[in-house]
Amino acid sequence: MSMGVGSFLTEQSVSEFKTHHDLPLSKSLPGSLVMFFSYLFSGLIPLSPYIFLPPSSALWFSVALSLSSLCLLGLINARISGTNLFRQARRMLILGGSVAVSGVFLGVFLKGI
Repeated sequence: MSMGVGSFLTEQSVSEFKTHHDLPLSKSLPGSLVMFFSYLFSGLIPLSPYIFLPPSSALWFSVALSLSSLCLLGLINARISGTNLFRQARRMLILGGSVAVSGVFLGVFLKGI
């Protein structure tokens, strides 16, 4: 929810900065709803293996599913923007994957405390 609100406020601020006019709510709301549901569904990607698998094996399926989704997102992004497919997929996989893997390490570390 916070990401959707953040997107809403960002979109309004950017538009107001460009035009020096207040942006009506009807212009910012669709973008913020898209961001809200995008974050909601993308948050379910790493959690879904825990619903269907035992926790001992769910972690590795969660990591694999997350990394695969990041790669796919990079390919889609490259296709839409007309940039190099391999470079965008690699960038998304490395940047997003490093965040995901660091989250796993942080969880393991905190579990040991």
